[in-house]
Amino acid sequence: YTDDILTIHSNIGTTKIPTRRWNARNPNILGIPSRTDLGIKVRDCYIAPPGKIWAGFDLSGIEVRCLTHRSQDPLWINAFRNGINPHLDTASRLFKVPLDQVTKDQKAVAKTVNFLIIYGGGAGNLFDNLRSSKGLSGKYSLDDCKTLIRDWYSTYHYVYEYRQRVIAEAKRTEKATDHWGMTRYLPGINSGDKKIEGEEGRAAVSQEVQGLASGAIRNAMVWLAPVLDSMIKAGDLDPQCWRLMIHDELVFLVNEGEEEALSDVVLYGLTQKCGIDLIVPIEAEAHYGYSWGQCK
Repeated sequence: YTDDILTIHSNIGTTKIPTRRWNARNPNILGIPSRTDLGIKVRDCYIAPPGKIWAGFDLSGIEVRCLTHRSQDPLWINAFRNGINPHLDTASRLFKVPLDQVTKDQKAVAKTVNFLIIYGGGAGNLFDNLRSSKGLSGKYSLDDCKTLIRDWYSTYHYVYEYRQRVIAEAKRTEKATDHWGMTRYLPGINSGDKKIEGEEGRAAVSQEVQGLASGAIRNAMVWLAPVLDSMIKAGDLDPQCWRLMIHDELVFLVNEGEEEALSDVVLYGLTQKCGIDLIVPIEAEAHYGYSWGQCK
């Protein structure tokens, strides 16, 4: 406790993680869901001290953009280049309604499906995700989820073909290498066990897509570190402003009034200094709030 404020320190692990994402324990602060009602309530428990404000920055849909880049899918290329939200585009196609008639729930379902495809999940995973999502529980059966997955791959068949190419190459070499040259070995991909081979195939695709995305935010952070240090030394930022990186989100706790200057620098770093040149635009978003939950 400091001045009646409880600060929580999590144990962060940065090595021996196959996906190269950080892990955390005591508590697992990196595992708090951001799109479920319960996850938002948990994040709302992290409250800014008096005179301070939370600032959250993230690369907007970076993994979807990276998947678009790798697969060269024309539908998503067109959506991104025309400023159409990819989840809105997916909802419009899956539910066969015009963009301006997509409901909030339909967009939420499409977003869940999009991320599930990136992470290699199946109908069972989709069913579990929708069942735990605010406003969607009980609305979709397992058969509905199977249909959604099937229709998704039928719509974005360039992505399906890309996944098949990546998995075939992984079977040939028993490894997958990302854009930055980092290799993940997949000794079980030719094991003959369908479950193990499926997991290894998903890991191969993840290595390429998530590897490209994680490298982008890592490069941006490398550029940001000395710039923010200069701002701190100049007295423009709280010395302890940088609190956490959660996957593609940077979280800061700053004095009220500092968020505008911080936003200009961080958004520039995320979009212009991430070290990748995608075939679709790279965008970043800023969110502020007096609780962490308000920053999403």
